[in-house]
Amino acid sequence: MTSWAIAVLTGMLAGTPLAGTPPVVASGTLVEAETFQATADWEVQAKLAGFSGEGYLANRRRMPIAPTHPRLQLTLDRAGTYDVWVRALLGGPADSGFHDREFSVEVNGTRLPPTHLGTEGYGFVWELAGQIAVGEERTVKLRLCDVGRAEAAVDCLRLTDDPQFRPAGWTGNSTRPGQGPYFRLPQAALPAAQPFTLPPAERQHVETVGAAPHTFAVTMGGTLDEFNTAKYPDTYGGSKRLDWGFQPNEYLVLENVGASDVVDPRIVIDGRRDWFSAETMLAGILKPGMSDAEKALAIWAFTASIEVQGHENNRRVGILLPDVRSHPSRNSFHERGDPVKAANCYYCSGCQYGATTCAVLARCAGLPARCVWMCPFDQYENHCVAEVFYDDRWHLLDPEARAFYLEADNRTLAGYESLHRQPELAARTHEGGFAAKPMAKSHTSLYEQYYPSAGMPIDRWTSSMALTLRPGEKIVWRWGHEGKFRCGQNMRNSNLLPYHLANGKLIYRPDLRSSASLHGALAERNVKRIVEDGATPPVHADTPGLASSVTYKMQSPYPIVGGVIGGRFVRKDRQAPLRILLSIDDSDWTEIWSAKDDETGAFERYLAIDAVLGGKFTPERCACYVKYEFTAPQAPDDAGLEGVYLELDLQMAATSLPSLAIGRNEVVYRDRTGGERQVRITHGWRESSATRPPQAPAQPAAPSDRSTVDKNALPKLAWPAAEDPDGDAITGYHVQVSPREDFVYPVSPNFDQLTFSNRPEWPVPEGWLVPGQTYSWRVRACDAQGTWSPWSRAWRFTVGDASRKSDTPKNTGGRGQ
Repeated sequence: MTSWAIAVLTGMLAGTPLAGTPPVVASGTLVEAETFQATADWEVQAKLAGFSGEGYLANRRRMPIAPTHPRLQLTLDRAGTYDVWVRALLGGPADSGFHDREFSVEVNGTRLPPTHLGTEGYGFVWELAGQIAVGEERTVKLRLCDVGRAEAAVDCLRLTDDPQFRPAGWTGNSTRPGQGPYFRLPQAALPAAQPFTLPPAERQHVETVGAAPHTFAVTMGGTLDEFNTAKYPDTYGGSKRLDWGFQPNEYLVLENVGASDVVDPRIVIDGRRDWFSAETMLAGILKPGMSDAEKALAIWAFTASIEVQGHENNRRVGILLPDVRSHPSRNSFHERGDPVKAANCYYCSGCQYGATTCAVLARCAGLPARCVWMCPFDQYENHCVAEVFYDDRWHLLDPEARAFYLEADNRTLAGYESLHRQPELAARTHEGGFAAKPMAKSHTSLYEQYYPSAGMPIDRWTSSMALTLRPGEKIVWRWGHEGKFRCGQNMRNSNLLPYHLANGKLIYRPDLRSSASLHGALAERNVKRIVEDGATPPVHADTPGLASSVTYKMQSPYPIVGGVIGGRFVRKDRQAPLRILLSIDDSDWTEIWSAKDDETGAFERYLAIDAVLGGKFTPERCACYVKYEFTAPQAPDDAGLEGVYLELDLQMAATSLPSLAIGRNEVVYRDRTGGERQVRITHGWRESSATRPPQAPAQPAAPSDRSTVDKNALPKLAWPAAEDPDGDAITGYHVQVSPREDFVYPVSPNFDQLTFSNRPEWPVPEGWLVPGQTYSWRVRACDAQGTWSPWSRAWRFTVGDASRKSDTPKNTGGRGQ
């Protein structure tokens, strides 16, 4: 830079007004960012290594986008077309949730495309911002614009009219994760694949449906299923997840075999897992006549259920936080914060996601709700919980810890403020869920230490599992997987399979010889069909010599994590162009296959599209577009389509799938189709009688059913030892005590416990039961094979008025032992 430029620019940085017309600045001059006229949102720093000059200009607001823009005016030595190069900070720590800095340069009022989008690497790098035209006046007005998700830091700029100039080491600009090189290339070479074939199952039931709703029965033999072989292994830190010893279900196929679209088909078995939408979820969670307090606890019980989520930050999907500098839906947090997607697609969770799904469902139920963190104000660390507002105060729920906390009256749900003032309310409460042993209270000290809580912005994120099946289209729910999944911007996942990963399929194979296939195409160009003129192939050119194409859209409620695209083709002339193009996430068309010279006559080609999806750290993708293009040189039948095949691999949570259980299952099919429909449903499963489950205890031993007890004279619950038909030893029991006969939620988390003992008794935690209250309780037994009995019937007892009252909370180590 010339000595004049340094002096002038330094004066501008200091805010000194400039007089007169500046001399000419030559093309290629290095313009240091610290010479820009800064605003209050920016400051010159020299903390990071690798800058040029005396420092770099950084957004001093850190996380929020700086709303003002440093500026500088230059006069170049000649008019012409200039490349604008900018050297700025790229990326961030490898374990960070997001560090695309999305910095932009504005020239003479025109903002150039953003640069420094990448999240990999860390340091100052050159990137090409774009080209500008400089007129005879040669004046250039520059502004630096922070438009990214992490603070911008700009080192210097260079404007040059030398089109061959490239900074040392530059090979191309960075791209945001999920918009990688496949979408920048006109072609992508993909491996060959084969269409999906449904494997044979040991047992099968096929049902044809012509009306909705439609109810039918499926009987599964054997003695074992996923429910009575449930296991509860660790994730980490004492947290538990669901697993099963035997999974009989293999697949469930729902196929449109009619001539018109089928709208929003779904299957529910024995009333379980009707998770189509927030409304159907709440219909199963909430019971008639519930108070707001009961609704809040019922929603907590669902979102805390080990059948719905398991705490595992290393395997969960999604970014760490909602966007805190704009509306909360600006980033991808909502993908896992949506309770419908969470339950159906992603079993693994974290505290912020458990709290969010709880709060969102509470809002859908008409209850004000929020998410708060236990941390220094607005730092978002340590732990996140939900709070629901009713009865003129906030009440706290913790789905990730599978805990709620009661006030000293043992009736009222405590809020964050109460736990801050009385941390002993948290200390006395069991955390971790029924399958966890008493564990150190990891959050009690946090309630005491941090107040007020740090509120986290969320939205009412709710979607649905809406799906329209065209004639010839089917969805396949599968309980197995092929290792295909996405984890979004969770940089903690080093290729760890999510728990309960299932890879289903959405397959569209229209019959091109039928007029029903007309329902499926999104767009057509210069084509005729066999149903129009009787000519073959079934889809051929209308006018030879012009390009023909048919475009299809594939839309799924589940994330797309792979697939196969192809078809059967006719190509009589090797000069006839024939290709398949793919577009995902509004990208330009990418050519994924083009017929080679030796591919003539009638032939089939199928390609695996996994590579073009961008990898595991991409945003959720639920739709793609496929275009079949061909040109018939001389006659309409010189090229065309005999068949189309579109197959998508889907990411599902096996815990959400419509599972059969042993015995008779009532299956209910529903849809929202307005007219006629013809659907075929195929269940495939296997059976096992390797062992028989124990029998449930028939009656209580103490207290007797429907008896009245003194709250200070109920040391334990007892029942006759369970019997096992195979003679296997009983290894433990599961006890639940609830203020409700339907056991929607327990008295407190202390009253939903595994006994970790073969003794048919359980010590009642002290200081919890309320005089005058009737409680229901039940028991199930587990044998040495890991097989569970059914639940016993519900027994009841009522707590009488005590001669000595003591409602002071006691720290009983979580279980009153």
